Amino acid sequence: MSKVGMMSLTRLCRVEDIPKDGMQRFETESGDKVLVLNSGDEYYAYQAICPHQEVELCEGFYDGSVLTCHQHLWQWDVKTGAPMGLAETGLEFFELQVKDGEIYIGSSSALDVAPLLVRRRQHDIRRRRFRAGPVHSGHRPD
Repeated sequence: MSKVGMMSLTRLCRVEDIPKDGMQRFETESGDKVLVLNSGDEYYAYQAICPHQEVELCEGFYDGSVLTCHQHLWQWDVKTGAPMGLAETGLEFFELQVKDGEIYIGSSSALDVAPLLVRRRQHDIRRRRFRAGPVHSGHRPD
């Protein structure tokens, strides 16, 4: 582990270990399960386990821009980690740096997922607002 600025970095792999528009799963010494994805010339690092049913995301489908869990077809935008389609929550991301052909990630933090939790809360509110169901007027019929 090394420090760059104020962030602790952990070396995961070499750039060539990640296939073009592909993904690879890693586990850090601290036990973090990390999925590194390549999209064109960019690399992204997210939690390796689906937040829905704890399925390994590396067993899913990835087309270079959208990651899909094979179990229940939850999907995420790989550039943002934001949920798409059926997914109800975003993915936790890890800060990632590429230096001299090596890929490093920063320590994860609950603060990293705060924007995703806000988006999920907004999604839940919208879903409740438009959910069909019986209308209650507050008084009982005779």
